Amino acid sequence: MLCRIVPTNPAYVDALASVVKKFLELRGMEAEVRVEGDDVVVEKVVGPPELLAAVPGIEKVICCDKVLKGVGGLPPGVMGRAIALFSGGLDSPVAAWLVARRGVEVDLLHIVFASPRSAYQAFEVAKKLAETEVLGPDPKFVVVNLSKVMAEYISKARMSLVQVVIRSLMYVVASRIAEKMGYEAVVTGESVGQASSQTLANIRSIEAVVKPHVPVLRPLAGMDKEEIVSLSRRLGLYELSTRVEELCAIAQGPVATRATAEELRRELSKVSMEGVERAVDNARILRILSSTSADVLGDEVEIDFLPKNTLVVDMRSLKEYQEWHLPGAVHISRMPPLDELKGKVVVLYCDRGEVSYLFALKLRGMGVKAFSLKGGVEGAKSCLRNARL
Repeated sequence: MLCRIVPTNPAYVDALASVVKKFLELRGMEAEVRVEGDDVVVEKVVGPPELLAAVPGIEKVICCDKVLKGVGGLPPGVMGRAIALFSGGLDSPVAAWLVARRGVEVDLLHIVFASPRSAYQAFEVAKKLAETEVLGPDPKFVVVNLSKVMAEYISKARMSLVQVVIRSLMYVVASRIAEKMGYEAVVTGESVGQASSQTLANIRSIEAVVKPHVPVLRPLAGMDKEEIVSLSRRLGLYELSTRVEELCAIAQGPVATRATAEELRRELSKVSMEGVERAVDNARILRILSSTSADVLGDEVEIDFLPKNTLVVDMRSLKEYQEWHLPGAVHISRMPPLDELKGKVVVLYCDRGEVSYLFALKLRGMGVKAFSLKGGVEGAKSCLRNARL
C-alpha cells in the first residue's frame, strides 16, 4: 500500500519524514519512507494507515481511495523538548497534548508525594495519552519519589501553605530534571484561579522563590474546567483521569490563596532539599509504549492498593481464609506453581503484613513480580472499601 502524507507546514517535511520513519520502526511496521516535493510518501505500509494520521504535523493522509484527516500541528521535536508535570488528572494530560501538538517532544514527569498508587494511576493515563501518538515516537515517563521528604515535612508544616509548598516542589523537581536531562521547558496544567494554589499571587510567589531554570508553559492558563473536560473527552482520557486521586487529602483546612514570597521561603526551609536532590538523582525513567503499569512501581515491595489484573494470594490459615478473604483471592495452598507465576503480577497479604512482605521478597528473587499489601488483612479490607467508593 502507498500513502501520501500532506504536512501542515511544508517547511518541516524532512523532519516529518524522519518522525514517521522512527514511528513506524518503533511499532514494528515495515515501510519505505521518502520525501517527494512537499509531501512524505510511505510505500509498502504493513499495518493500519490510520495510525499515520495520528502523528502531529500531518494535515491529511491519502491512501488509495481513503483520505484520512490528520491532527495538524507540527512534527514532534522540531520545536525542541519539554518535560510536563503529570498527575494524570484532567488538566495535565490535556496540557501535555496541547504543547506536543506544536512540535514539542513531550515527556511526562510524575512526582510521588504519598502512595505509589499515584504513579500507577498516572501511568495508566500516560499510556492512553501516548496512544494518541502526539507526544512523540518514543515518549518517556519519569518518576520522582518525594514521599519520605513529604512525611518529614508534614509533621512541622503550616497547613494553610502545604498545597503551595507542594506546587513549589513540583517546580523545583521539574526544573532540576529539565536541567539534568536537557529539556528546554516545563509544562504545567495550571489554570488561573482554578485551584487555591493556582491564584496569580501564589504562582508569582512560587516563581519568585523557586526561580525555574527554564520557561514554564501553561497552555490551560485561560481555559475554564468545561473546556478542559471537553478536550479530555475528545482524547478519550476522561474516564481514566477522573479515577485519579487528588493530592488535596494531604493538607487539612483552608489553603492560603495569597502566600507571599517571604512566607513561602520560610515554609520551604522546613523541607529537606538534600532529600529532594537525592530523589531527583534516583529518578526512574520508563519508556511508556513498552512498559506496564506494574513496572512503574519499580522496587516497591509494599503497596497500599490492588493493581489491575493481579493474582491475589491470602497467606493466612485455611480457616481464616474461609471466614473472610478478598474477592477473587486464592489461598496460599492453591497458589499456582512457580513457572505459571512468571509473567504475572502477584499480590500477597497475611495477618499484619510481615510474612507476606518476606514471601514477596522471596518470589522476587525467583523472578516473579510480587508485592505485599501494607497493613495485612486490615490493609486488604481498606482496599476493598476504597474500591467500592
